[in-house]
Amino acid sequence: MPWCTREKIRQVSADAQRIHDDVATGRLTIHAHANDSHTTVAVGTYAQGVRQA
Repeated sequence: MPWCTREKIRQVSADAQRIHDDVATGRLTIHAHANDSHTTVAVGTYAQGVRQA
């Protein structure tokens, strides 16, 4: 991804890890997802409301 800075790549990676951890611990439930071959989107809810970063 040459258009991304190293800092942006680190941030996206950290965000993805946080989402993964939240799903793995049951804090975040994904209800639906869609993929159009270019972009994946998902709809989910947090068990205790919105997670604060």
